[in-house]
Amino acid sequence: MRFNENSRLGDIAAESTHLFMLLSRFEIPLGFGDKSVKTVCDELGVDCRTFLAIANFVATNDGTVYHSVSVASLLYYLRASHRYYCDFLLPKLREELLSVTDLVDDRKLASLIIRLFDDYAASARRHLDFENDKVFPYVEALVKGSRLNDGKQLSDVIRQHDSIDGDMSELKTVLVKYFPFNDRTRDGVSRILCDLFVCEDDLNVHSNIEDTIFIPAAMDLEKSLSSSVSAVGGAQSR
Repeated sequence: MRFNENSRLGDIAAESTHLFMLLSRFEIPLGFGDKSVKTVCDELGVDCRTFLAIANFVATNDGTVYHSVSVASLLYYLRASHRYYCDFLLPKLREELLSVTDLVDDRKLASLIIRLFDDYAASARRHLDFENDKVFPYVEALVKGSRLNDGKQLSDVIRQHDSIDGDMSELKTVLVKYFPFNDRTRDGVSRILCDLFVCEDDLNVHSNIEDTIFIPAAMDLEKSLSSSVSAVGGAQSR
């Protein structure tokens, strides 16, 4: 692993945007000085293994770390990530786009830009809402040692789960190729393009964490619960 419990948290957070964002999603405040990951996590009640699993996956793309996570802690992290996207990031990007398109005389171009973003944002929200409403409650029941009474397995739930349709490529292409670049618009359009790249990249990393760490860990938990139920049933029948 790239990082361990003795690694200084400040060094990890300063390495990349993705690693820095772990702090807010685990509700770790700044100002921890040179403390180690374990020290900070113990002080705040954060599961150290889960934090390190995600940090190492983000840094190295090593998916084998899912064996060490707390599914409950991972759910907390993922819900916090969803709130960030839905309540802050996507609305903020739309406001930035509205601000910069207000400077454009071509209103058809301005409308197209907003529509392309709204289409992407709607797809992202559908994806996240499905997880909030269907996937997470199922896994939360597993964490509590039970299953939802609908006869489904996690694989059945996931099968209904669509990925985010398309990407921001068309929106970014329109901005790069056709947006008027002048003294009034230069800084604003440059900023929003950078923010769109960061948003898309962050959502991709988020999806990879779900696919590579969260789902395998939850399926292991489901399998363990099923085995326990079968063992109890077998014992009772003897």
